[in-house]
Amino acid sequence: MGGGKVHRDEFNTYLGDRLLCSSSRTPIVDAARALIAAGQDPEATLVMRRRGSNHDALWAKLGYAATLTVSGTQFALFKGELPTAS
Repeated sequence: MGGGKVHRDEFNTYLGDRLLCSSSRTPIVDAARALIAAGQDPEATLVMRRRGSNHDALWAKLGYAATLTVSGTQFALFKGELPTAS
């Protein structure tokens, strides 16, 4: 998964050339929910890299990342409805 900056605190998230999320302030957790909704295995590992980087910035199991959001500078539990595979 890679991303590109849209605005100061917003990012587009891609899987290869496929846009997963646009203008996200929480790209890894939004991408996790999008991938689960698209039928991906919640046990799969999601890896985030910044565009042009060879280094992993973050990684998590899809199912775990989908349960999170960001509050200030910390992860917190997501209070919305979690996706199910379509």
